[in-house]
Amino acid sequence: MYHKYVKSHNNSIKNFIFVKNKKYKRMKSIKLFLVFLGVGIQSFCQNADNKWTVSSALAAAKFSTTDAQVVGERFTFQIPQFNVSRYLYKGVTLDLGLSLGLFKQVPGFFTNSLQYTSFDVGARYDFRKSNENLVPYVYAGTSFIRANSEVTPTVNIGGGATFWVLSRFGLQPQLLYKSASKTNLSMRSHVYFSMGLVYSLKPRTLVSRLWSNRD
Repeated sequence: MYHKYVKSHNNSIKNFIFVKNKKYKRMKSIKLFLVFLGVGIQSFCQNADNKWTVSSALAAAKFSTTDAQVVGERFTFQIPQFNVSRYLYKGVTLDLGLSLGLFKQVPGFFTNSLQYTSFDVGARYDFRKSNENLVPYVYAGTSFIRANSEVTPTVNIGGGATFWVLSRFGLQPQLLYKSASKTNLSMRSHVYFSMGLVYSLKPRTLVSRLWSNRD
């Protein structure tokens, strides 16, 4: 009886130790998982920093001489133009834009007779130079242009660059070609140029420049 009791007692102790070790390993695995999950989330949040930018620009559309006879003028200016951009993945940025011709004229500079409002959706590819001070890119997208009370879709291609002069502010020239159907009666294909001031919602880390190095 005594030996059976001892054996049973030993087995109970072994089972207790086994269960305890199993729980300990399980808790350790859960803790490690939570740690890696936390690091992953933190890394994601850190990589998401500096991805959002907003900008305001001056823009102008130029039509050919022939197409100007259709739309009513060869040059039309859009002031202001607003853009919101979000970096997505591996050099690709989603860009949304709205161009408004709120200023019909600036004495001595321009007078708009064409009512031109454009909503733009596009993507930029920056050759994975997003962390540089000078970020060139190519652009592709589409626009929905309201002119002369009609809405015309266009296919847009072009490019530009962002030059970060400060941790939050940059300059962004951009040149697009907006292709419209020749059957449309209110809009024609045209070149579209803009010069914008970009603002990063969080400070960027600028790459050291030669002129900023000190001996």
